[in-house]
Amino acid sequence: TGTVTSGAMSVTDVQLLSDADATDALRAIAAVESSSEHPLAQAIVRHVLTSSQDQLPAVTDFHSTAGFGVSGVVAQHTVFVGTERWLAQNHIELSVADLQIIAAQRASGASVILAGWDDKLHAAISIADTVRPDSREAVRQFTERGLNVVLLTGDHIDVARTVAAQVGITEVQGGITPEGKVAAVIELQRAGRRVAMIGDGVNDAAALAQADLGIAMGTGTDVAIAASDITLMRANLAAAVQAIQLSRHTLRTIHGNLF
Repeated sequence: TGTVTSGAMSVTDVQLLSDADATDALRAIAAVESSSEHPLAQAIVRHVLTSSQDQLPAVTDFHSTAGFGVSGVVAQHTVFVGTERWLAQNHIELSVADLQIIAAQRASGASVILAGWDDKLHAAISIADTVRPDSREAVRQFTERGLNVVLLTGDHIDVARTVAAQVGITEVQGGITPEGKVAAVIELQRAGRRVAMIGDGVNDAAALAQADLGIAMGTGTDVAIAASDITLMRANLAAAVQAIQLSRHTLRTIHGNLF
């Protein structure tokens, strides 16, 4: 999100999975998400505010757990919004029917955000993104230059594989937590590889810092930019290819001058 894809997220489908009032449920979900900076959260807020100009209900006791989801108290209900693992950690179980609906949503390549409270799943919201037009060409150029490209994402593995296929990446890890991204970088480093990490979000910051070279998208979060070595001022992967080309050329010039 925001690296290989554009980050211009939009809600494409809302499945209400309980007998709760649809308007009240979506407003409660949007209220909790309004305190989050994540692009998926902001897409939900925009969707709800577009259909209703009323002010969102108040939220107290807001908490965010990177890579999992958020929670907050709305009208005396603790609302949990995020992944299946996040809901399971908070004692909200999904039925077989729920899982089938979620799988159908993901089959289209959409990310699915789940929301529940009072120990029950209430909604599954599909959010679609578009692949950056330059991403496939950038991946091809990385490969041409002898670089092995790996896609690490917190999105579900089905969504990750769909995006990876569109841009020509064969090695994919989905459903990765921020700690999991760091672990993946360390594993490659221990195998003797030099690793460049490209990211734009809070969930990428630790891996950007761990990598031998951290590259942040200029449109990303402040924490990602602070953790990186290079910031791309253009929001596309082609700039990362150019940065590596420029670095290699500079190093060859330095070596030539020293010789």
